[in-house]
Parts: sequence; structure tokens; C-alpha cells
Amino acid sequence: TGTAGATPSSTTREDIVSLVDPSPGAGRNEAPEAPVPSPAAAAAPPPVPAGPDDERIPFRGVRRAIAERMAMSKRTAPHFTIVEEVDFSEVVRWREEAAGHAKARGVDLHYLPFIVRAVCTALREHPYLNASLDEEKGEIVLHKRVHVGIAADTEDGLVVPVVRDADRLPVLALAAEIARLTDAARTRRAKPEELRGSTFTITSTGRLGG
Repeated sequence: TGTAGATPSSTTREDIVSLVDPSPGAGRNEAPEAPVPSPAAAAAPPPVPAGPDDERIPFRGVRRAIAERMAMSKRTAPHFTIVEEVDFSEVVRWREEAAGHAKARGVDLHYLPFIVRAVCTALREHPYLNASLDEEKGEIVLHKRVHVGIAADTEDGLVVPVVRDADRLPVLALAAEIARLTDAARTRRAKPEELRGSTFTITSTGRLGG
């Protein structure tokens, strides 16, 4: 840390050495290192004590499966975030022109089908994004078919209905299939095979303003 008014030119060679090689004596005025906690000290904190008015809900079924999958994802997959701003003007115009035609066919045309279509194009151009890892065999599996999962918020938690062969569907067909699958997931009518097998997943925050 520096003092107020310090500039990069005030950094000495000794300061740099102490950052990249914090050996004894590298920095003269540094604070003593904090002791490394033992495994017991680093263990998870105890649960919050239950109060007399607390309600207990069995942790099982869909909610337990979701929690286990999310915890496994956190342990086994690198997590990172990229934020981009794009000009969506042409998509807005196309959607406005097609909305009436879609409505006449009983389809409510949102932006998500356009995003799915764009993702499918990218997955075809970059097949390593449409892949999974078989750790047991030590192989990367490049999937030839594109099955896009659409994460949906339900009363039971986050579930992922899957649009099969999404890259082969036109926009209106994608819109209809997404609506059918998300409705089935939220009303607990989705079949088990409709909730697994995605090769790439999209999380839509449209209902939250995203």
C-alpha cells in the first residue's frame, strides 16, 4: 500500500522485489504474516442456531439435485465473467416486423430465440465450445449435435429444459419450443429426458430486466 500523493515513480526496486519474492528481509517495514489456519480452523462454520419460529422444509428431490449439481460445477469448472455491449438495433427491428406474424401463429416472440440462434452459429464455428470432458477416459468430447439448455426459474429452483437440435430450428420454432419447455418445467410436467443432455446452456435474466 502507498501513502496519499504517492506516484508510480516513487516505487523502489526493493518494493517490487518484496512483492514478487516476499522472502525474509525483502521488505523492512512489512507487518508480520498471519498464521496459516489449520484444517480444523478452516472448516465450515457451524450452522445458524434454530429459532422457535423457524420452519423446516425437507431438503430433497429437485432442490437437493440442483444444489448438488451447482456445488459440483463450482468445484470442477473454472468460473469467469465477460461483459459485452452490443448494438441490438437490427434484432429489435426484425423482431418488431415478425411479432405480428408470430402472434398469428400463437407464438409470443421474445429476444431469447434470437440469442439462441446466434449461440448456435457460434457453436458451429467453434466446436470446442460445444464440448464436454470425459475425465474417466481422459477425452474431450466434441458433440456433433447442438442441444441448448435454457435455465428456467421455477418454484422448485433452477431447472434446465433442453432444446434438442436447436441449430436446426428457425427462430419462430425456437420461440415455440422454448415457451413449451419452460412452461412444462414451471408446471412440473417436463419429462426427465427434457431436463438433461444439454451441450451448452443459456441463463436468461429477461424476467429480471436482462
